[in-house]
Amino acid sequence: MKQTTVWVLIILVLAAAAAWFLNARQSVTGHPSTLETPPAMAVEQPEPVVEYPVEDILPEAVEEPVEIEPDPPEPLPELSASDRVISEEASGLLGADVVAGWFMTEQLIQKIVATVDSLDAKQIAPLVLPVRPPAGKFLVQGGDEIFSISPFNADRYEPYAAMAATVDVNAAVAAYARYYPLFQQAYEELGYPDAYFNDRLVEVIDHLLATPRPAVAPDLVRSEAVFVYADADLEALSGGQKILLRMGEEYRAIIDAKLVQARAALASTGSE
Repeated sequence: MKQTTVWVLIILVLAAAAAWFLNARQSVTGHPSTLETPPAMAVEQPEPVVEYPVEDILPEAVEEPVEIEPDPPEPLPELSASDRVISEEASGLLGADVVAGWFMTEQLIQKIVATVDSLDAKQIAPLVLPVRPPAGKFLVQGGDEIFSISPFNADRYEPYAAMAATVDVNAAVAAYARYYPLFQQAYEELGYPDAYFNDRLVEVIDHLLATPRPAVAPDLVRSEAVFVYADADLEALSGGQKILLRMGEEYRAIIDAKLVQARAALASTGSE
């Protein structure tokens, strides 16, 4: 029941009670000398009517708070024309200099969707990456036949870990939720008309969080012009999981923590 309705009912009850009270106290009509009263009994004089100010009877008027309708959200741009607005959102989360220096802002949503979809595959197509690849070459140590990843190789991933560390995950997920129809459209155009991109995103996050943590640096062997893991199980990992292995434990811990936060925020958003 609204507050104003409650006050209207209270006022109506008080008015009805006042009317009953005044009607019950009404004296008989006619002059007192015409009334038949016993001689020895004095006529009882009516008690004076005490008048109470209205403000002592009625409660103070209560102003109903004015409900201000929020401005309707701005309509989403077309996916083909979304680069500017998505770049601005990314700049708000990471900083304009970071976005300009590290991000591929052309077809940004499409590249994010395609990259997410490929992170659990053996290879990640470099043309769909939304950010610039790490600078420099893959660094190894050792020699002859057995190698391992050099500790200095992790330095190539420091800028990415630094970017991740500054991201407000809740703000990022809120922006993602706001523009989700565009991500969904890009996912459908990628070849999944009957699936949801958000389901795929959560699946990939879980996949990355399942990346093994070797107790020691795993051995590498040379295979033609590239290095591969000597352990067949590690070599069978996806491209996304291998990136986490190459980052080093310090930077990987930062990424893992952000993935856990994003996973929780996505679950919370989906349950509302």
